Amino acid sequence: MCARRRTALSAVDPGMPHIRRALEDARHGRGRRFQALSIRSLAILAQRLGRVFASYETWCRAIKRYKWNRPRRRIYPAKPKVGIRAKGPGQLLHVDVTVIRLLDGTRAFLHAVQDNFSRRVMAWALRPQLTAETTREFVDLALQAIKTVPEPTRVMTDGGCEDFCLTEIRRVVHVIAQVDIAQSNSLIESL
Repeated sequence: MCARRRTALSAVDPGMPHIRRALEDARHGRGRRFQALSIRSLAILAQRLGRVFASYETWCRAIKRYKWNRPRRRIYPAKPKVGIRAKGPGQLLHVDVTVIRLLDGTRAFLHAVQDNFSRRVMAWALRPQLTAETTREFVDLALQAIKTVPEPTRVMTDGGCEDFCLTEIRRVVHVIAQVDIAQSNSLIESL
């Protein structure tokens, strides 16, 4: 029997401490980078590092026999389940421009501004060209349509080229979705 086979069999003693220690390293802070690895990848990695010479099947048998489990924690924080909500009209406006390709090959741009609180489209228009001034004009129209506008109004965009003039409007704080805040601009994107 070769020495490698003898070493592999010695790891299969009752309790299988070598495999258990490698799993605990992957579970706790010592091997945080190994936490997302599959059992097969852990078995190969342990062999490469020279810690445990046991096959994938041996690892699976030990995990099943001794009921060892690895916590399935998320590596990334959970995404927000509920979107952003305003407490009153005019507190948060969503702005978006959609490109519509026409049959003759030209493009038209649909500018829209939607209030987060009432879910109402406050201003919209179909224009032949995309300009930031048009977006600014529609944000002003939306603010005029709201009776009581809080100071300041947050205007959320998706970071496209339509939102360059929003910083020039007084009473408006420009917020880029998924850059400045975790939420997306999906309210108006779904129109």
